[in-house]
Amino acid sequence: MLINENIDQGNANKYKAILFIDLDGTLVDFPFRKTVMPFVYEKISKKAGIPVKKVRHLIVEEENKREILIRNDRYDWDDITRTVARRLGIEWTHSLVKIIEESNLSKEFVYPESKPTLEQLIRKGYLLYAATNGFYRYQNPVLEKLKLKQYFKAIITPDTVGHYKNEIGYFKPFLIDGLTPVMIGDEYVYDVVYPKRFGLKTVWINKPKKSIWNVDEVSKVDISTEKPDMTIRSIEELPKAIETIIRLLQ
Repeated sequence: MLINENIDQGNANKYKAILFIDLDGTLVDFPFRKTVMPFVYEKISKKAGIPVKKVRHLIVEEENKREILIRNDRYDWDDITRTVARRLGIEWTHSLVKIIEESNLSKEFVYPESKPTLEQLIRKGYLLYAATNGFYRYQNPVLEKLKLKQYFKAIITPDTVGHYKNEIGYFKPFLIDGLTPVMIGDEYVYDVVYPKRFGLKTVWINKPKKSIWNVDEVSKVDISTEKPDMTIRSIEELPKAIETIIRLLQ
């Protein structure tokens, strides 16, 4: 189910570095959570006869519990939704995948600087992978609808590689001898701490978190153990940050 074929080790000279780029909060403004989840809240609210805010709290709480326990199904939103529905004594039969596939996602979910930056990185000779903890069945239709999939050699997700970003197996199949791997993202735990432990360079996008879903606040991981190689405020600063990392390695 891996999207594109793996890069042959002999092609290392074609690229300057391998960039693993996060999606939500990095390139896009949480389209799945802002499109699908409000539908979920509303439907469960009506069926269970409780406020939408309460439903949202229960779903966030369930996801946070799974995150703390580092469960393999912590981003399986269909299962999370069914679990909460069962606890409320109602049946949930909707498919979140079908909802996102039938949604008309606005291009406004893509940060204005995202596509120009990706195009610039490709022109400069970097190998790009979309690196997300979101499941493929949710992220792939989002990337297709927002016309972002074309920029990446592959979409790396836990359900396609069998690992999350907190495991070396997430990155290992895509590493190439002689090419510097760099993880870029806005979540400190998954985009800085773990990749640094695995030997990757990191670029942290440090910007205010407006979402109620904040892994860095929920996680029990000690984030003081690792520091990013570069810190930026926006994805448009990424090309210069990558150039700096590469230059310092020479």
